[in-house]
Amino acid sequence: MASDTQQTDEWWATVHGRRTVLRGALLGGVGLAAVALIGCGGDDDDDDDDAAAPVAPATATEAAAAAEDEPAEPEGLVTPAGNVIPLQFPEPQGVTPKAGGVLKQAVAWNVGPIDPTVSAAGGTIAPGRAAYNRVIGFVSGPDADPYKIEFRPELAASWERAEDGLSYTFHLNEGVKFHNVDPTNGRDFTAADVKFAWDRYAAGGAQSQYFTAVRDIEAADDHTVVVNMISPQPDFLTPIASRYLTIHPREIVDDGTIEQRAVGTGPMILKEATPAERVLYEKNPDYWQKEVLLDGLEHLVMQDQQARRAAMRVDQVDHAMIVTSTVGDLDALLETNPDVKATWSPTVNSGTQIAFNMKTVSTYQDERVRRALSVGLDRQFMIDIAYEGYGAQVSTLPWFFLFDEAPTPESGRLGEWWGYRPDEAKKLLQAAGAENLSFEMIYHNYAATWDQLAEILQEQFGAIGVNVEVTKLDYTSYNSQLIQVTYEDVIYGWSANGFDADTFFHAQVHSESAANRYNIEDPQIDAWAEAQKVELDPEARKELHRNIWDRMHERVYRIDMPAAQSWSLYQPWLRNVRFVGPLGINYSFTEIAAQVQDAWLDK
Repeated sequence: MASDTQQTDEWWATVHGRRTVLRGALLGGVGLAAVALIGCGGDDDDDDDDAAAPVAPATATEAAAAAEDEPAEPEGLVTPAGNVIPLQFPEPQGVTPKAGGVLKQAVAWNVGPIDPTVSAAGGTIAPGRAAYNRVIGFVSGPDADPYKIEFRPELAASWERAEDGLSYTFHLNEGVKFHNVDPTNGRDFTAADVKFAWDRYAAGGAQSQYFTAVRDIEAADDHTVVVNMISPQPDFLTPIASRYLTIHPREIVDDGTIEQRAVGTGPMILKEATPAERVLYEKNPDYWQKEVLLDGLEHLVMQDQQARRAAMRVDQVDHAMIVTSTVGDLDALLETNPDVKATWSPTVNSGTQIAFNMKTVSTYQDERVRRALSVGLDRQFMIDIAYEGYGAQVSTLPWFFLFDEAPTPESGRLGEWWGYRPDEAKKLLQAAGAENLSFEMIYHNYAATWDQLAEILQEQFGAIGVNVEVTKLDYTSYNSQLIQVTYEDVIYGWSANGFDADTFFHAQVHSESAANRYNIEDPQIDAWAEAQKVELDPEARKELHRNIWDRMHERVYRIDMPAAQSWSLYQPWLRNVRFVGPLGINYSFTEIAAQVQDAWLDK
């Protein structure tokens, strides 16, 4: 097993009583001491799992009182209809796994070019995912802890980092073979294949950012890969374990077919990838790790949410992405399908923000204007309306990198310019000479809540004297302006996703980073971002993160929007599949592929 499995601490936990409806505030008041007392219950990807609700904070004293007054119950949140949604649930005991059947999943993405180097979007990463393996992976399924990012062996049996952080060594499993189809024809997998794939990712494309600190990659022998670093990179293993860095063979690159097909070492063999229709796999009968019980995997492209919900409701599929967007939708589905199971995941950061063109519009360069717009927003009202009272006020920067418990607006940790103070907003605008501010805000309605929130933003800005023209763009035009940072005024956008501290404390905020979608140019933040990127001492690195956290919130370089929490729904016969974990490490749109080798259908 790896000697360098970087992982987070246990973050937060909740309890509930039979008579308690847990809703309305971020799960914020439980620190590590309370976690110990209570116990643990267990991208640019433009797809997410189902929206759910954060739970009211429980103190250690309240937890102890609950434990004395009532029998212990599983952790979970309670919906308005009284449905308890756990963080994790166990597999049934004494049930013999069955072979056979095709696992059918309704998906919101569409099939695009499936070369994993060209994009981080779902339509690229997901269609070929089950054909591939990673060198290491994240713990997923029923064994996943909702509060932790943990690594597990995959193509590598073990790995270690040098003490000075300047090299990583991966010891690969022996006996691994590529699919017995043209053009790999069942040949042996070796370290040269890892070097080829990683060199290709590093050379350019959507995933090249993960290799910026790499000097070179060596295949020391057939089963050993050594990565030599230019400088230490404490987060290097995290993207290696992600969905973005699967291992593909040279043959389908050389013959030019990698954008249309996936051939790998994975548990499934890709048979068909038809845009707007489906992706079909059959099991790999020679899979190197274990016998695959399923006969196949089928992704059914259903971009309409109501179609996915209907498919789930009438048992047409075994799993579906983003079936419900609100807790009301969830309760309605569980009323008609009470045997459907669900899990929810903690919300540790926000994925959406309001960003300004600070490069060319002098008005937004005045921090008083940005502060005014921030305190002119009633985020809790947005939660009440758009998320039916279930939502979270969180920063774009994940709080667990810095704190033992979630900062609340009242804690002061989110900065002085968080909270609804419209009178103060008007004074700030007047002081900045911007009391007649008018701007266009562009957005795309990824979900119905985006339309609702855009309307609320327009109304709330109007209440402080700011005229906002809200313009909804089509997907292509909007994404182009957001990702290439070419918007002319203001954009309601989403951040570049990731699983490591570098994503949030360097890629999103450094002035020269392609993932900086906010036009941030702050030499002090650049210096801290560069320092934390190579700092191996955890406490020293945390101090650098806190510096960035405080300055980002004090200067209001972007306005963090409220976040919905996420959940996943499962048919009762789907076994050994769970989509739980922080920062989207186990999003269902791709990570069913990481679990398909263990999955089976109990029907």
